[in-house]
Amino acid sequence: MKKITLILFALFTCWQINAQVSSYGFSQNNGTYSEITGGTVLGVATNDDDNFNANPIGFSFVFNGITYTQFSVNANGFIALGATITSSYTAISSGATNNIISALNGDLNGSATGELSYQLSGTAPNQVLTVQWKNYRHYNATGDANNFQIKLYETTNVVDVVYGTFTQNATSRTRQVGLRGASNADFNNRSTTTDWSATTAGATNNASCTLTTAVVPISGLTFTWTPPSCAAPGGFVVSSLTSTSATISWNAAVPVPSTGYEYYYSDVNTAPAGAGTATTALTEDLAGLTPNTTYYVWLRSDCGGGTFSAWAGPFTFFTGYCTPSSTASTSYVDNFTTSGGSLNISNLTSGFTAGGYLNATSQVVESYETGSLILMLL
Repeated sequence: MKKITLILFALFTCWQINAQVSSYGFSQNNGTYSEITGGTVLGVATNDDDNFNANPIGFSFVFNGITYTQFSVNANGFIALGATITSSYTAISSGATNNIISALNGDLNGSATGELSYQLSGTAPNQVLTVQWKNYRHYNATGDANNFQIKLYETTNVVDVVYGTFTQNATSRTRQVGLRGASNADFNNRSTTTDWSATTAGATNNASCTLTTAVVPISGLTFTWTPPSCAAPGGFVVSSLTSTSATISWNAAVPVPSTGYEYYYSDVNTAPAGAGTATTALTEDLAGLTPNTTYYVWLRSDCGGGTFSAWAGPFTFFTGYCTPSSTASTSYVDNFTTSGGSLNISNLTSGFTAGGYLNATSQVVESYETGSLILMLL
């Protein structure tokens, strides 16, 4: 007689996070607004909530640790790096699109003389992509005429938002302005209720800048976001996961740090206070881990001379069974039975158990060698 021991388990093999736009530096200046002419016009004069996907940047642009050659535009005052974008009036705080740059995000549409366009200028390696909103307004509002641009710079990977002439009607509006990274938890935005020339860093992802007849950006006001010279790496992944080991890997930071990287991991969710383990590789094997334990990992770049990026993380992995993401019955194995054996399982325990899984290693089903078994998940 053949004895079969039934064990139910699964392992996740990949978790990922990216670098953080919150580490970008911010500055501003009063310059000159130079309207672009020609270029590529997107949609029609009165665009409303329209998306324009997968436009060519014209060069490789690094944003949030990832290199892009395409961008997408939404008429509501923001762009996304990459091939797709989803319309939103609150793109930084609750929109569905990550890795965005917002110049004046709200419920906008073009006026009868409106135009949304983009243009590539300059020569490599110093080209500039300019995306321009001309004569835009709050949806269906009269008396508004908002002009502004988003600029991406080759090589430096700097982002500019430049404001032109603004006319605002008597209705007060709020607009989201700034950057969003790999999620709405990673943001670098601006806030003001009284003066666009004296904005402060947003304390929350839904911080905004107010527009009234008296509170508008002056023409030429330029907001600049500059990536850190020693940037943290992105694209962290854990693979080859077992109950006692894992392999972590990541993408090289841009620019590539001269000395390499440091990583730190712990079963306690407390950020490192000192140095981590140094490496020049983009992957490391972790051994001697404790089974059925959540681990937290941080990584930073070592740019030499005692200069380090901020720690990126934590990202987590679990050395054991998969952990369901909710208490819904579709997220875990519930009741199960077998039939056809000489000794069958009748496990009628239901409900979400502690840890999100059931250890069934002690449950035995037996069958003769020529017999067959049927496992039923109820």
